[in-house]
Amino acid sequence: VRFSDGDISVPLVSLGYVCADTWRNSPDINPSGMQVVTKEYAHIEEWQVNDPMRGGPRSSNHIDILGNIDVTTDIIKIATGFRQEDVQDQFVSDIHHIAAEVRKLKRLENES
Repeated sequence: VRFSDGDISVPLVSLGYVCADTWRNSPDINPSGMQVVTKEYAHIEEWQVNDPMRGGPRSSNHIDILGNIDVTTDIIKIATGFRQEDVQDQFVSDIHHIAAEVRKLKRLENES
């Protein structure tokens, strides 16, 4: 058994590597150079009597993220065009370090 950061069901490298690195740095993946905003949300669990099955309004667990109030607010800003500039990159994990390690491994693999 091995533990790592993630959303309880998917490891961080699978969740964030492509968004935090590849989409931004690879013309093969993003040939038009579209702007990429990666936003991670800290998991803040709070039990609520009226919804005991979820982790609360700021839960970031796998499926709970769909009910996260901050995610909902960002989606509304993007969809309506209202204050879209407020939706900026936000990282709470060490995904940049992980992405650097993946790039290093890829270089080593290509050299051999």
